Amino acid sequence: MLKAQQVAFNTLKPAIPVSEVDQACRKVFKECGVMNLVQHHTGHAIGLEGHERPFLDIGMNNIIMKPGMVFTVEPGIYERSIGGFRHSDTVIITDEGMERITLYPRNIESLIVD
Repeated sequence: MLKAQQVAFNTLKPAIPVSEVDQACRKVFKECGVMNLVQHHTGHAIGLEGHERPFLDIGMNNIIMKPGMVFTVEPGIYERSIGGFRHSDTVIITDEGMERITLYPRNIESLIVD
């Protein structure tokens, strides 16, 4: 999951279609053999609402990222019999790329619920 999210971070930058972020994450999931567990897009914009367009989705290839846009990056996988996992961080698109504005723990111990 963290690999998919890191690939998304590396893809987020101005002048790139938002769809490329989802495509990059889906490529990681496919390489890892878990594409069948993906049930939603990689993320979405945040503004006045918690969930706004544009979505980081393969179908939104006509929307280009611009500095100042804010997104949540939350690739997820879900297995019906046991549940799912999604790791989410919020980023802002900058002139050079992106900046994480939430810093959730990334070590495995912090991500396990007993």
